[in-house]
Amino acid sequence: MDHRGKKDTVQPPLHAFSRGRPAGHVFQLVSTAPAPPPERYDYWVETQLRQIRMARADTRQRRDFRARLVSLSTASHEMHYSHSDGFRGGRTLADIRAGATDEISLLYVMQGRYDGLVDGRPVQAAAGEFFLYDPLRPQELRVSDHRLIEVDLSRRSVAALFNGRVPAPWTVNEALRQSPLTNLLRLHLNQFPRLAPRLGPDEQVALLRATSAFTLEILRGACAGRMNAAGGHKDELFLAARHYIDSRLEQPSLGAGEIAAFLGCSRATLYRVFAEQGEGVAAYIREQRLQRFRRLLEDPLDRRPLWAVAQGCGLYDASNLSQMFKRRFGCSPRDVRAQACAGTPGALPAGARRLETN
Repeated sequence: MDHRGKKDTVQPPLHAFSRGRPAGHVFQLVSTAPAPPPERYDYWVETQLRQIRMARADTRQRRDFRARLVSLSTASHEMHYSHSDGFRGGRTLADIRAGATDEISLLYVMQGRYDGLVDGRPVQAAAGEFFLYDPLRPQELRVSDHRLIEVDLSRRSVAALFNGRVPAPWTVNEALRQSPLTNLLRLHLNQFPRLAPRLGPDEQVALLRATSAFTLEILRGACAGRMNAAGGHKDELFLAARHYIDSRLEQPSLGAGEIAAFLGCSRATLYRVFAEQGEGVAAYIREQRLQRFRRLLEDPLDRRPLWAVAQGCGLYDASNLSQMFKRRFGCSPRDVRAQACAGTPGALPAGARRLETN
């Protein structure tokens, strides 16, 4: 999403995030475009940024400053997509003493680069990497022209993952670089700027809550995988593989080779990790496809032909589908759909087994 050359319209009334979170649900798109070019940088700093002391505008920023923001927030959760020209900023000890904050931000750098010093230690994040911004640590940052997604988290919730203490930003940054779980978080966050504007208010709130919870879980898993012994890494691989499979069930080519390549491990490692959990890779994929197929058949509003529903779940072997389904659930796909259409989803043909969920 390129903000250059586009003319955005500010939609009043706008919430000034520089003053804190709103009391309720807010979704808004903000751009510097409507402001006169010499005033754009100051407008951006004064209305949209907080927990960072921005440097004075340089010659380029005084001439023009381009930025666009997609924001979604409630009183307890907040995230933003930002496409902005570069800037410099940071936090001093005086800034930290002037006001404590309960916020920690995880920044996903989609394009551009973050460089700086945190507690006097060099840190950086290139495109595709994450940067933990802790405003209670003195720091100096240099940010190039960039696109990023920011998820603001409660300090208490982050500390609760690590026995009451927030780990150093460089520890978290490196853990996320090394963890296969990070791919899952990238995939999830990449959808935000495209998906959020298409959702209704209730769906936006659900997305925001789910993103916050998912981000915390990825942080826990990634850091635990780095700090613990090899057994923790195996659990991490198994969880990452399951998420990847569940998000791509409709793809007929889904298999061990593709999954291992995504996770950055060998097929042998992938097979071993599943075997230690009492699972087989192919068997897990087949089971999840059948489970999804049945859930869709039980939806009385889904009137697609059976073959279309099956293919949407990655089940393309039409000649054996009914037999495989009946062997797994004790009834045919047509039986399940007939019961759903009859409005009695609790009843099944004699001898049929109820759906088992994982």
